[in-house]
Amino acid sequence: MKDGKPSFTARVIALGRALYREAPADYAPTGDAIASDLLSPPMRAMSQLAAPLWSLSPSVARQLFRAATFGLSEHVALRTRAIDEQLADAISSGCTQVVTLGAGYDARPWRLACLEGTHCFEVDYPATQERKRSMIDSHRLIAGSIDFVPVDFAKDSLEDALASAGHDRDKPTAWILEGVTVYLQRDALQTLFANIAARSAPKSMLSVTYVPREVVSRWSGGQERIEAVMQSIGERFEGLLEPSALVAMLEAHAMSLVHDESTQELAARWMPAVSSQSVWNRERLALVRVR
Repeated sequence: MKDGKPSFTARVIALGRALYREAPADYAPTGDAIASDLLSPPMRAMSQLAAPLWSLSPSVARQLFRAATFGLSEHVALRTRAIDEQLADAISSGCTQVVTLGAGYDARPWRLACLEGTHCFEVDYPATQERKRSMIDSHRLIAGSIDFVPVDFAKDSLEDALASAGHDRDKPTAWILEGVTVYLQRDALQTLFANIAARSAPKSMLSVTYVPREVVSRWSGGQERIEAVMQSIGERFEGLLEPSALVAMLEAHAMSLVHDESTQELAARWMPAVSSQSVWNRERLALVRVR
């Protein structure tokens, strides 16, 4: 992020959720009715075209949104659906707290019925969080309660910030680390995993997305091109994470991998209307048992 500025990519992710809000059932609708309210006026106008396009021709709508967002909107819809499912399972298994790390404009505490009675914590860069709060306060909170925790992962102690906000390390927590790992250097990510482990009671779970090298190698220009694009919008692209490296980092903190899926594998489950091979692999989504 540019110093003192809200994250631009957080808005792009919200756009992806908004574009798939009205998608047919076999195109992985996100169910996020709030995302469009968090967009800038030009992005909101684009999202308002989604419903009529989906009604007119789902296949045409999909191709248009893929082209406009370089495949990101489709990927966001898939990972949103999958994380929603993982979160519901974690709550039903005993997690009473939810910590969303790098929350951006995520609206789960305002839209998911499974969060009734839970205590949610939203951790994010201060400027992004301030903008989100100014736009989402008019919506009814479904979660039992929520605390906003301003943190810069590159500088601040997550463990100290959560302790000060009232997070209870003796109660099971469902952690969400969605679209964040690419912005963190390896040392910062190690520290983040250590903080998660230190504040997790038994039955805690973690949903985490990450980008392996094979994904960016398919882009023309590869990692260098992505880094240049991210730098132009004031974001940092710090690195990639191979599956074996993720497992090693998790095991170093007594965490274990439950399963790990590619974008195409998510598409095979959530988008039966399309060939999963036509979906661009952008990230992997891992479910982790923390304790």
